[in-house]
Amino acid sequence: MKITNIETFLVDSGWWPFLFVKIETDEGITGYGECTETRQPHGVVGSIEDFSKLLIGKDPRSFEMLLLDLKRISIQSRGGIAYKAISGIELAL
Repeated sequence: MKITNIETFLVDSGWWPFLFVKIETDEGITGYGECTETRQPHGVVGSIEDFSKLLIGKDPRSFEMLLLDLKRISIQSRGGIAYKAISGIELAL
């Protein structure tokens, strides 16, 4: 099984933006996650797009290793936007 696509959906609810993550695999399995950031939602979207380059083609069943890789490459920005992005990805995996 391999990750084939990662998409983000920024939904304006009128009072605050909700951010959802969709991860698809080559076996037709789809996962969804949520990682709402009220102040800088586009920053989280950008982080997820950057992280997608690392995740596409990987096996989602080894999610512990994938999450460690994401945390390793965002070592200088612990917390904040990077970790919100990682939390959305983790939920979708």
